[in-house]
Amino acid sequence: MNSPQHPSDQPMAGDSVDLFAGVLRFLRSVKARFHWVILSLIISLGLGAFYYTTAERKYQSSAKLLILQTGGDSLEKEGNKPQNLIDKMPEFEHLLTSDPTIKETLKNLPDDQRIDLAGVRRDLWLIAFRNNLSVTTMRRTSIMQVSYRSKDPTTAYTVVNELLHAFISEVNRMHQDDKGLDLKLLTRQKETTERDLATKEQELQDLRSQSKVLFGTKDKTINVLTDRVEKTNTAWIEADRFSRQAEALYRAMAETYQTTGDLRQYIGQFNEALASDFLKKQTGIDPAESYATGKTQQDLIAAQSQLEEKRAYLGENHPEIQRLRKEIQVKEQYLLNRNKTISGLFEQSSRDFSPQLLQMARRDYETKYALATQLRTNLDQVSQEAYELGGLFAEIEAKTHEIERLNASYDALVERIKSARLGAENSIRAKITVDPEINRSPVTPRLTMTVFFCLLMGTSFSFALIYILDMVDDRFRSPDDLRREIGAPILAMVRKLPTLAEHGLASLYPFARPNSVESEAFRTLRTAIEFSGEDTRSLTISSTEPGDGKTTVLASLAVAFAQSGKRTLAIDGDMRRPGLTKLFELAGREGLSTILKDSRPIEEVAQRVLVHTDLPNLHLIAAGPKPVNPVELLTSNRLEELLAWADTHYDQILIDAPPSLAVADVQIIGRLVNAAILTVLPDENRRRMVVRAAESLTALGCNLLGIVVNKLQPKTGEEYQYGYGYGYGDRAGYGYGHDDEAPVLGDPTIQPFRKAA
Repeated sequence: MNSPQHPSDQPMAGDSVDLFAGVLRFLRSVKARFHWVILSLIISLGLGAFYYTTAERKYQSSAKLLILQTGGDSLEKEGNKPQNLIDKMPEFEHLLTSDPTIKETLKNLPDDQRIDLAGVRRDLWLIAFRNNLSVTTMRRTSIMQVSYRSKDPTTAYTVVNELLHAFISEVNRMHQDDKGLDLKLLTRQKETTERDLATKEQELQDLRSQSKVLFGTKDKTINVLTDRVEKTNTAWIEADRFSRQAEALYRAMAETYQTTGDLRQYIGQFNEALASDFLKKQTGIDPAESYATGKTQQDLIAAQSQLEEKRAYLGENHPEIQRLRKEIQVKEQYLLNRNKTISGLFEQSSRDFSPQLLQMARRDYETKYALATQLRTNLDQVSQEAYELGGLFAEIEAKTHEIERLNASYDALVERIKSARLGAENSIRAKITVDPEINRSPVTPRLTMTVFFCLLMGTSFSFALIYILDMVDDRFRSPDDLRREIGAPILAMVRKLPTLAEHGLASLYPFARPNSVESEAFRTLRTAIEFSGEDTRSLTISSTEPGDGKTTVLASLAVAFAQSGKRTLAIDGDMRRPGLTKLFELAGREGLSTILKDSRPIEEVAQRVLVHTDLPNLHLIAAGPKPVNPVELLTSNRLEELLAWADTHYDQILIDAPPSLAVADVQIIGRLVNAAILTVLPDENRRRMVVRAAESLTALGCNLLGIVVNKLQPKTGEEYQYGYGYGYGDRAGYGYGHDDEAPVLGDPTIQPFRKAA
């Protein structure tokens, strides 16, 4: 089962299709204008050849340098040394290109090997030298590659050789000097730190002596006063809590005693042992009696267990069962009487010991309150002493931190001195692994790179030029291009027809020259319509712009249908600028506008305005008088009724509609007929205009059957192809709906086609 496609995926797919279609269209444009590609490549290669023959030759000499670190302990040799050395490679690169190294190289360089510095000011020699120098480090190694470019191969070799020797000397000198200097500086810093540390420790000892409350060693110091403050504060908090609890208990007992006089519920809140002894003394309960009571309860439980066991196999009247029941009854009665006696005694004694219990609670509260007060006084006294010594403590704390910092610094210096002494045994060495050589083959200009760059630039320039031309020349260049853009098939392609006559059937090739090649295009159009697989009984033909030859195509197609034996009706639906009416010289006669405005039955009016031609089966209806409101007439029911009447009397109905971009008449007519055909002049109609014309037909539900390509020019030895000239002639100033005449097929005002640049 296919998962539903997310809506956001559809625009992405559409964008991909549009991009692919755009690329294909551009490639077709490149193919059509491939001569520009050839010309750009020729010019680019010519410029490249000129550059290659006139450019100054540069020669390069290269060498490889290995940086080594010798000495040190085994740990460095196993792991630490290579990584540290690789991390330092940028420093060696900087040293190799530094001013001292380059100056030493130039100093040792012979005068005849300074040809690259000829004409350069002396203060700019270092910059000019670095521009020709290249230093790189091979990845994750300590190997540097040094290259130098020069006008002379020998100079390049000499410069690299001198530069390497200057670098090696500089590395050895700096390494030895730095090691000795570092050790001296570290030793001085260690001695200074030792003196500062001894001074600070003595100052700290004096401060501790002054405080008289600090004891211990330098690693662990105990502040006696601080310890006293903490302990006194903890004791006061605990005593204050107990004092508040005792006060709350005393006040609750006093209130209860005044209300009920019974304080038995508060006995458990005193010490449990004290409360127990107090109750025993007050109630007179003897420990022996308590033991006897407990023993009786145990015997009662044992007798009840024996009774339950013997009931399982002895009857209710058995003497043993009777004896156990008697024993259980006696013990239960004893315990019941004992509990009543104790309850009575306890109740009697509670009224006697309540005043004593209240007095105990009061003494407990007074004792705890006095203890809390004394601890608070001690706390205030100790806190005042700590406050007076606070400044001294802060100074002692600061000295302690300072001594810790000095100890850390001292330990670090000891480690650095140790490392420096061990490092003195190490050494940095530079070894030439690949010696420089004299290379007499120039590195610039290179023939392969020059050719590649010229081809790239020539192709890029030609593609950019073709893209600009394609944007400016917005026309179709092939039938396939037209079919893909519009999304409708090409029904026929009609070449540009020479004028036979000015008016009437004699001006139409299918009637005047039925056996000519020109007439075959219209019979092809008729066949394509008949075998389209759709209902094409009623058709309308429109165009993108006026003067595209739609009227001639419709009239010629009507003749072809009539010649095939079909009763054909051609209607001039262009009531603004009627082309079919003008072609058959029917101006001034009643026609379509008469039928649409008349209220009489359609058949009666249609029969009156119907025009019979010299060709059997071909009838015409002219546009009629020019109305003020053509759109309102076409939207009335009269046009639909006219087509219904014509459908019953004719086999084929053709309506000549206005251009689809000029007015909305063709959309109205297109919705009432079975299909529409669009006439296109690919040499003159712009791509965007044709696409808009097709969309205007299909937007309101009109069925676009196909396209007729008109006014093609045949090329010798090739198929019919498009011209590329614009050549609008009088059509450029066309304003639809006015009285000026549209150019007709073969009009000499239309400029001939010309090949596009």
